[in-house]
Amino acid sequence: PRAILQNKLPVSIILRTPMPHTFLSTDMPQLEHSPDEHEDPNYTTHRIMPLESVEVFTPGPSIATSMRCADLPIGGTSTGWVDGNFLDIPLKGKILEPLNCTFPFKTKSIDRYESLRQVAGRGSGSDFYVLEADDVTPDLKETGEMSHNPAVLGGVRTV
Repeated sequence: PRAILQNKLPVSIILRTPMPHTFLSTDMPQLEHSPDEHEDPNYTTHRIMPLESVEVFTPGPSIATSMRCADLPIGGTSTGWVDGNFLDIPLKGKILEPLNCTFPFKTKSIDRYESLRQVAGRGSGSDFYVLEADDVTPDLKETGEMSHNPAVLGGVRTV
């Protein structure tokens, strides 16, 4: 693989890309898609559990990806696809600075409750970062070392 995209969030995510040649690193079968995750022939979609990975074999200089939280909230507001639709992750070089991304709150569920409208602005959501595996803070590196998944495997980058 040219890169490995690993989910280090404590929740599962859905990764969608228009690029072919991306495969889940695990042999576990994919869960059934939820009704709003319809299969689109123009995209490859993967449900990635915490600490699972997707291997990227795409020949291009970068991979366009979009993500959303796959878990439905027990309480609170559900979230949608990452703001800006697609992230462009370089495959030739490193991500120089962590990419600050947001799973935006779905406004339909915010508009139902006045108390949520007061707390959440229109541009709010759940923030997370996309970065190189070897750029993480020391406490996250220890978690990665316990899973025996090094940041670079024979020239392959983990993002």
